[in-house]
Amino acid sequence: MTARTCSVMAIFLTGLLVAGQSPSVPKPLLTLPGHTDPVYAVSYSPDGTFIATGSFDKTIKLWDTANGKELRTFAGAKGHQSLILSIAFSPQGDLLASGGADNSTKIWDVPALKPTTETVFGGKTIFSALSSDGKLHAIGNDEGKLRIVATADSKVVHEIATGSPIVRLAFVPNSPTVVTCGADRILRYWNATDGKAIGTIGTGSNSVSSLSALGSTVITLSEDGTVQTWPNTLKAEKSIVETPDAIIRAAVTSDGNYLATVLADRRISILQLNGGKILATLPAPAGTIEDLVWNGDNQTLAVASGKKVTLWGTDGKTRGEVEADAKTVRAVSFTNNRTELLTAGDEGLKLWKFPFDPKKPVPAKAVIPDAKSVQRLQILPNGQLITSGMDKTIKSWDLNSGKEIKNFGTLSQSASILSATRDGSLLAVAAGKELKLWQTSDGKELPLPAVTAHVTSIDFSSDRQFLAAGTEDKQIAIFEIAKNLSTHFYRTLAKPIAFYHPSQPLMTVADGKSILQHSVPAVRSARNAEWAKSSLVTLPNTNSVLIHGSTKTVTRVNIGNLLKENSFELATPAKTLAISRNGQLLAAASPDNTILIYTMNNSQMAGSFKSPAGVKELEFLGNGQSLAGRQEDKTVRIWNVQFNPGQPLPEEFGSMIQSMNHPASITTFAILDDQKLLTGSGDGAIRLWKVASDQPRSIPHPNLVDCVAFNSDGTRLATACHDGVVRIYDLTKPNNPLVKDIKAHVATPQSHPVYVVLWSPDGKMLVSGSYDRSIKLWDATSGNLIREIKGFPEPPPAAGQPIPPGHRDQVFCLAFSKDGKQLASGSSDRTVKLWDPSNGNLIRDFPNPNLKSPGPGQPVPSQSGFIHSVQFSEDAKSLISAGTAPRNGGMICVWNLADGKLKASSNLPFGPVYSIDPARDGKTILVGCGSRLRTSSEAEAYVLSLPGG
Repeated sequence: MTARTCSVMAIFLTGLLVAGQSPSVPKPLLTLPGHTDPVYAVSYSPDGTFIATGSFDKTIKLWDTANGKELRTFAGAKGHQSLILSIAFSPQGDLLASGGADNSTKIWDVPALKPTTETVFGGKTIFSALSSDGKLHAIGNDEGKLRIVATADSKVVHEIATGSPIVRLAFVPNSPTVVTCGADRILRYWNATDGKAIGTIGTGSNSVSSLSALGSTVITLSEDGTVQTWPNTLKAEKSIVETPDAIIRAAVTSDGNYLATVLADRRISILQLNGGKILATLPAPAGTIEDLVWNGDNQTLAVASGKKVTLWGTDGKTRGEVEADAKTVRAVSFTNNRTELLTAGDEGLKLWKFPFDPKKPVPAKAVIPDAKSVQRLQILPNGQLITSGMDKTIKSWDLNSGKEIKNFGTLSQSASILSATRDGSLLAVAAGKELKLWQTSDGKELPLPAVTAHVTSIDFSSDRQFLAAGTEDKQIAIFEIAKNLSTHFYRTLAKPIAFYHPSQPLMTVADGKSILQHSVPAVRSARNAEWAKSSLVTLPNTNSVLIHGSTKTVTRVNIGNLLKENSFELATPAKTLAISRNGQLLAAASPDNTILIYTMNNSQMAGSFKSPAGVKELEFLGNGQSLAGRQEDKTVRIWNVQFNPGQPLPEEFGSMIQSMNHPASITTFAILDDQKLLTGSGDGAIRLWKVASDQPRSIPHPNLVDCVAFNSDGTRLATACHDGVVRIYDLTKPNNPLVKDIKAHVATPQSHPVYVVLWSPDGKMLVSGSYDRSIKLWDATSGNLIREIKGFPEPPPAAGQPIPPGHRDQVFCLAFSKDGKQLASGSSDRTVKLWDPSNGNLIRDFPNPNLKSPGPGQPVPSQSGFIHSVQFSEDAKSLISAGTAPRNGGMICVWNLADGKLKASSNLPFGPVYSIDPARDGKTILVGCGSRLRTSSEAEAYVLSLPGG
């Protein structure tokens, strides 16, 4: 029979021993059920938050100390495959080490119930995103605040006021660019490195429900089912000229060389666009400037104000003036022959020859008497005249015959602005928020998306591909005519004026005094009613996204052309989707709180499990072996979803790894790496959590591992093995952790199992106890033996000879006092002893007055069965021992350290006691037991009142 077999068999033989009377049988304060075999190891976490129990059923269970609720089971294919013999928490409580009969040590992550950091951010809704390299994460809230944070140390790098409540945000892949979408539907691009703004672009009139980035593209999905793609950055806007006052009106020559601007004080500036110079500033006219038009010669500017029209050259000199109406000139236009000027006023339409000679005035020619009360006019290249009237109509006329050619339609109010393409093929008209577009050839109206506010300016690009409109809510709407009239917006800071330059896509007036050049980015748009109120998920390493709504259908869309690639059906409608980082797995949450896992290569469901609450958002961790869920009950939960395709699901599939509770609803969470999770909640707080891995770190041994022990800072782990060797591992070195193996109880011809190993409180020594009955103290650095407390010799000493104080049988347990000046030991010889570790001398025995010596010359036992655990009390005044008892029972004794007298004891009917851990309150004790019935293997752990406490 091997030594280990003797040890395990002894568990079931202690019922044959004789016991004394038990003064009390405590009632359990907590019962921890669920193990199917003896609970051989128990431990409180250092802060008392958790209880860990290790069992012969090959599992370790983690419990909430406050309520006895099971939080997690450590097991599975990568867990122990045989009896659990020992467990130990790290001093920080973030790791749990275990030793087993499968010849291995496992190191498990302990799921944190509390965040590692918690900071006040503000706002009720918080969003977050992680950079591709994982070094930065961006956090935004509904107060418009954007915070850039270093992932490594959680330090705030930049804090930015974006100007609008943030409703979505994303990091551009492989870039320091963060894109935020505000409640004003504006995309804002930020440089996360320096915190500076890059540019802005609007998304249209619909609220954005999803924002993501893939490759070189930013993708938005609006609530009406519109998908749009945007560039991953914006080119810097170039200021070409500054004016002395705010600009309220502008007109550019057809060759793009000159720009005339009306300033707030009614002065007119003439600017050279290519050189960025102000060539002349014209005096303010007496009345309000109603119209501003360049002649086709690109050298003459007509200004209509009050009753007069004044002509100016680019040199700032006047070229004539005429009183064109008795009351007000509302609009002017040069004819195509460049020698005539058409005016519209209260007296109707008049045609003038110029240059004007005040000494020889040429009477105006009244034209088109049927065109009444014209507000705006423009002459097309084909000679047709376009008018907008106070009667709210838009019409075209033959200027020579004066006959009406076409009535384009009637608006809700009179049009204040009209503009035609340079070839005259398209006509745009604005009247308040109403913006219309027609083909002039047949009068066909082309549909336009709605604008957000009153239109203040419109202009076509020279290639007629774009129509720009400035609106009173400080936006420039750009309609891409050739591509289904999709629209996007530029954000400006003043009443916007948009105009096109022949060689530049777009110019705007910004900040009131600046003329800016823009490069209009390529934007694609597609709309599907089925995508309304949907969300999108990017597919890693592809150029595609998945879009899903309230139905079972998931559609894969190519973001290059926004065309559908394929679709597939889920088993149930999905509230939210998530893709693993390798793109192989899809997770979906259904309305009935079921989470379903699919394999992407064949769109087949691999497995499902129930969530305890509704799921708002899902995200895979790492390689897809774990899944995190943001839930409706203010909790983030992490589940094990590991499986092998084509094989039955493992038992632990769908088991919960970690639960993170919040005081308010969770609005965002982000997996920063496989060790960190960020959450933001409605209380305005940002919390950083340690993520517990479901996979342990495994350290193989050549034989059974009976004990594991952390040093005081948690960086080193000592193990006691059945091969007689004590090993020390440096846990900061994952690839080669073994730093010392001490042949502690190796003898010839047979090594003796090491049942217990312990660090001294100062971390300088290790102490080991063995089957060979000895206790040995070792230098933790060199591994050298400091001293040995030898066991009772064999054969025993002759009669009359001194009786050695050592144990007469296997040493199962050891404990250091807090100051390291006392060492307690327990043995299968049923005795407890107290030693001075500085010299190896016995301080005292602990004889039980209720028990008798088993024979002549033998010490009185401390307990009626094997001693499996000894612990010092929290106040360092007592020693607690525990072990087995007759009739399949257990026993706990409390001893006075000062004199070795028994203070209290209890015989327990819960089964043999194999492990104890006193609580810090000094009143309760955690107890691990074997089965209370010989006919059943099921066993439990308990929290009891400490005997005599």
